[in-house]
Amino acid sequence: MYYLESLYVYLHNLKPKIYTMKTIFICVLLLVTLPAVSQNKEGIQDSTFNFKYSNGAVYWQRIFDTKLSFDQLIGKVKDSDLLNNIDVRENKIRGNLNHIVMDYKGAGYTLLTMPIYLRSSEPNCFISIDFKDGAYRVTATNIVMIWKETDPLFKKDKRINIEDFAIKTNKTKFKETFKQKGGDIFNYTFDKLFRFKDQPNEKKW
Repeated sequence: MYYLESLYVYLHNLKPKIYTMKTIFICVLLLVTLPAVSQNKEGIQDSTFNFKYSNGAVYWQRIFDTKLSFDQLIGKVKDSDLLNNIDVRENKIRGNLNHIVMDYKGAGYTLLTMPIYLRSSEPNCFISIDFKDGAYRVTATNIVMIWKETDPLFKKDKRINIEDFAIKTNKTKFKETFKQKGGDIFNYTFDKLFRFKDQPNEKKW
């Protein structure tokens, strides 16, 4: 908005004469650079819940406080059976998300109010967990929806990028439907799955 106002002031203060090529060039340059300045320094174009949209890709990211040590966190991740092909190194845990069920009820929705694509598919993505004393950060990238059964829309095992459901056709913002329902259910489910309790499980006699 600041750049548009500046452009307006600049044009308004010009004397009533034919614009020079230099003036036209400056105006075009300002308009072309507007999309770039609309992003923040991290390149994030839009965000909702804990989802972010940057450089054409949607990812989910959240930081959790914890009293767990890194070894205890590794144990929690393995016991949860959330990830397969787990790789651990340098305070980082990596893996692919196993099949999960969206907790639409916990998020406050019913099967009928749940978006069709969430009812008909399961998410698959790459999970990265970065640990430092007192906190760990979970990032979900390369999110795709895998169709569970053949239906009038898609065949079974069809893989569709989350961007097709979450991002507007102009590729700049999240869809309102994703902000209202889909993103909410996703966020609640991911938050619940990756919020590991501080104390390790203890066997009771």
